Amino acid sequence: MLHFTPVTAESMPLLRPYYETCPYRLCEYSSGVKYMWRGHLRSEYAFTDGCLVIRNCIDGVPQFDYPIPGPEGDVDAALFMVADQPCLSRWSTEGLVSFYLKEPDKIAAMAYGARRGNPVIFPKDMFIELRDLTGDTGGSAVICKNQDKLRLYQVEDELELFDADRAAELERLRRERERRI
Repeated sequence: MLHFTPVTAESMPLLRPYYETCPYRLCEYSSGVKYMWRGHLRSEYAFTDGCLVIRNCIDGVPQFDYPIPGPEGDVDAALFMVADQPCLSRWSTEGLVSFYLKEPDKIAAMAYGARRGNPVIFPKDMFIELRDLTGDTGGSAVICKNQDKLRLYQVEDELELFDADRAAELERLRRERERRI
């Protein structure tokens, strides 16, 4: 478990080296911004595996920034997950990571049969393509351009790929789960 410490003036020398080499082109990836907005963001930091992890708490809701690799950070891949897959299991996610590690130069995505879904793991050599996406274009565009590198990790239950964006979809999911019982 990570131990988070509030961002203070005294923490700036610890955080600055991570932000100076940060590849993300967003204003909130700055030690000064984290300090200046500390009253609103209530930012806290922790270090793990050579990376800086920032946890903000906005209106009582924890929100994490993307981890920032430091000089010793080792970022070989990016795991893309969405937060609206209520049936996604920890075991399937761990299985996807193990599946990816067998061929770490490939894209690994969850699937049920031929239906591809999230999460998806992209290797480091695709970070530039991902970074350069614009508008509503998502990681699927990178996958389509690199079909030869795509490997599908099969899940046992198609509901793990179900994504619920609206209350009606959650209700449909509830009915489907009850039908199965």
